[in-house]
Amino acid sequence: PHPDHRSTMALRSIVALLVFWCMACLSAATSLYPYKPYCLACVPRNCGRPRSPWDLLPGGRTYGGANSTRGRYPWHAIIYADGAPIGGGALVSCNFVLTTAYLVQDFRPSRLQVKLGKTDLDKESPTERTYTVYQRVLHPRWDPERDLYSYDLALLQLEREVDFSSANGFINTICLPEPRVDAHGWLTLTGFGYDQEGRRNNVMQEVNIEKLPNDQCPLFKNKPYAFCGIGKKAGICTGDRGSPVVQMSPTGEFTLVGVANDYQCQSGNTDVYTQISYFLKFVCNIPVEI
Repeated sequence: PHPDHRSTMALRSIVALLVFWCMACLSAATSLYPYKPYCLACVPRNCGRPRSPWDLLPGGRTYGGANSTRGRYPWHAIIYADGAPIGGGALVSCNFVLTTAYLVQDFRPSRLQVKLGKTDLDKESPTERTYTVYQRVLHPRWDPERDLYSYDLALLQLEREVDFSSANGFINTICLPEPRVDAHGWLTLTGFGYDQEGRRNNVMQEVNIEKLPNDQCPLFKNKPYAFCGIGKKAGICTGDRGSPVVQMSPTGEFTLVGVANDYQCQSGNTDVYTQISYFLKFVCNIPVEI
């Protein structure tokens, strides 16, 4: 390459590193540090990392919905039932996807599929992988007739383990939060839900949401297992249930802080999310059939 071109590339790399470092410093007071429990087998050391360091920059994350790119959120799972997408989830280990119980309660494992590494519902990509579901485990204390929001979690065990070495960074696990640490500040949601006109977003959307204090969410004032969030220009809607809500740590790792639970399909309205840090026992102690 021409010397001037090499200098330009080097300068861009330095600027990117400086911007990322500043972002990490600014978010240090409001980020959840990643927690890597040994009870989850086969979790890569680089959990919560996008495919490229450039994906750590804030350019694509806006206050409204924005198209995401491949490899930016490689832990996002699309859950299918009878061949149609019904919601989202988060890859938490090489063979488990975390989602909501409400989303999958009516489907036997044989009717469910999980797709990873996919960011466009209309296009097949060489980076995507499809997995059948071996077993579906709902949280044992979830009772929608008594309380729709309490313990609304489920784990899907994949029929086979994810081969991260062949995924080339387009599929990765998400880090888990510290136990019983409340989410706070600005968070990022990804999903393929419908817009306000009733049209499905076929390209993965990313939305920044603000976690509201519990005193501004009367439904969960004394219930830390869930939290309310609000987006200024976008929110969650049909098709987003179970989708992951993440926050970047000072070290550049993304941590799973919630999954989309209930919605109103309108920007500026309050949506409900299950808070993951209070359910690590369920995630870790899941009975696995060998």
